[in-house]
Amino acid sequence: MEKKKKSVGKVIANVIFYLVALLVIVFSIFSIIAKQNFGVAKVFGYSPIVVLSDSMHGNQEDSFNKGDLIVIKSVKDTSTLAEGDIITFYDMSIIDNKKVPNSHRIIDVIETSNGLFFQTQGDNALTNPRPDQVLVKDSDVIGQYVFNIKGAGTILSKLQTPLGFFLVVVLPAVIFLIYEIFLFMRIIILEKMKKKPAIVDSKEAENAELKKQLEELKKTVEEKKD
Repeated sequence: MEKKKKSVGKVIANVIFYLVALLVIVFSIFSIIAKQNFGVAKVFGYSPIVVLSDSMHGNQEDSFNKGDLIVIKSVKDTSTLAEGDIITFYDMSIIDNKKVPNSHRIIDVIETSNGLFFQTQGDNALTNPRPDQVLVKDSDVIGQYVFNIKGAGTILSKLQTPLGFFLVVVLPAVIFLIYEIFLFMRIIILEKMKKKPAIVDSKEAENAELKKQLEELKKTVEEKKD
């Protein structure tokens, strides 16, 4: 029973280790891709986006809040986008003409001789009472909203900090590695202990055999004297 418990414990520990390792790999891949793509990591056409403001807080079924994690998908044909859709786009009006991902709802689709544009607005009537001042050009559309995970953005944001990454990813991996080294050393010590009795028994057998031969030799010598 005790052996079975240890076996189950080892399986659980291995599962945790591989999950942590997978998390490290996924996190590293997303971080590298995001740095190369203005903060947006796109894998197989889908991107996770951390919600950093409450501009989309509202009573719509697909409204979301600060701290949520939304998932968007690439849009091959922007002409399929319609009023009511939520899109993530590069917004250069937020931080000194830098490309920053922003997610708002389309309230109007505008076709011009210069291309297709979208009028957007946040769902939050308090922070976004009016439509966005700058129209979104179709080439600036990153993707269309698919779904959101409540509160997951906060966790991911903390993971992106050095301390959060260390506590959640690095530290558990180090602890598990130390545990595996301990188990490995324990197996080696037990194997050595198992071999010791065999060596002792072998030596005892040799001594007994040698003693027997000496006694026989002594007996033979005494018989010859007689």
